[in-house]
Amino acid sequence: TQVMIVTDEAAMEALLFRLSGGFADRDRSIVTVLGPVLLVGVILAGLSAQALDAMATGEATAQDLGVDVAKLRVLVLGLASTLAALSVVIAGPVGFIGLVAPHIARLLGGTRHAALFPRVALIGALLAVLADIAARLVGTGIGSSWIGPSRVLAARCGQGCATDEIIFWTLRLPRVALAMLAGAALALAGLLLQRIVRNPIASPSVLGIVDGAAVGVVLFLWIWSNEANALTVSIH
Repeated sequence: TQVMIVTDEAAMEALLFRLSGGFADRDRSIVTVLGPVLLVGVILAGLSAQALDAMATGEATAQDLGVDVAKLRVLVLGLASTLAALSVVIAGPVGFIGLVAPHIARLLGGTRHAALFPRVALIGALLAVLADIAARLVGTGIGSSWIGPSRVLAARCGQGCATDEIIFWTLRLPRVALAMLAGAALALAGLLLQRIVRNPIASPSVLGIVDGAAVGVVLFLWIWSNEANALTVSIH
């Protein structure tokens, strides 16, 4: 870190701002690029639902039921790490969602993973949006430029004024979409990790996966960025 600060202090400050966690000033194309990756992750998680249900009864019982425990552990850890890294690319390190969302999903009833996966993804997405609103007081209609519910609806239908439509479509809605994407990825990663390591407090942040992914993001942006302005972060 000290080497990067000495060689390019301004770029490092921008990186630290990005890695502080948040959904503002992110490229909207991330949604279309990483959204399908999350969808594939959800599908793969769903395919492992029966094996994870067997793992819930214990490794010995799962092996008796024909589950290759070692192979399943490697695959699930790889999937959880990929989902956690996805969230870091989108929002930087966000720690609590991967820990809390799986417990909320279980409290709502049901322990079968086929039902838990979509539920925990929705809860994670909701938690991320609520956290963003609470932290920055910005949603689809709240911010430095106030847009009331009626104006939001008009902008959504393409009947609002040009300024409202620009704010809604280019600033607020993409930010909410990114928050939902990151929250769902973290929540799924947390559920997978808690099951595979059989520890209710396991999460991507507790196990260091989020921090490792953050280091990878820093190194990638620092090494492969050809111009300093590629790392510039616009603060509104």
